Amino acid sequence: MHRGEKWRCGNPECRAEVVVTDSSQSGATDKLRCGCGTVMKRAYEKPTARRVVLGTDKARGAAAGTESARD
Repeated sequence: MHRGEKWRCGNPECRAEVVVTDSSQSGATDKLRCGCGTVMKRAYEKPTARRVVLGTDKARGAAAGTESARD
């Protein structure tokens, strides 16, 4: 689990929601359960697009890494 993730109860009558405040390295997310006993699932988050501005150091570094991988 990672900081900022939202988890929701799968029970339509409960629909409790939890926000993660500290990241975990255990990897035991398959056993996360709500207080009502139902398995919780990560809430859907719409993907976001990021704009790449050419001419910046970040854009040059990403492009340089791509070219070297091809060679």
